[in-house]
Amino acid sequence: MWRRPALLVLYLALVVAITWLVELGHWWETGHTTFQIRHLLDARGLQYAGVLEKREIVGLLQQSGGSQTGNCN
Repeated sequence: MWRRPALLVLYLALVVAITWLVELGHWWETGHTTFQIRHLLDARGLQYAGVLEKREIVGLLQQSGGSQTGNCN
């Protein structure tokens, strides 16, 4: 009697976990957070004061000749 509800809960937990992993993988492929990009700009000595949107910050990084990858610890 309790097996069906338990299996349903297990199934739903697996669906949520798989969905979370897919979303995490998508985020990893698309780039870094704004904080990480600003860290890269700071490391290169570039100014970004007054820049509000992420696409503008990414543009500054790309104009500096660098990519969005790097060590952002």
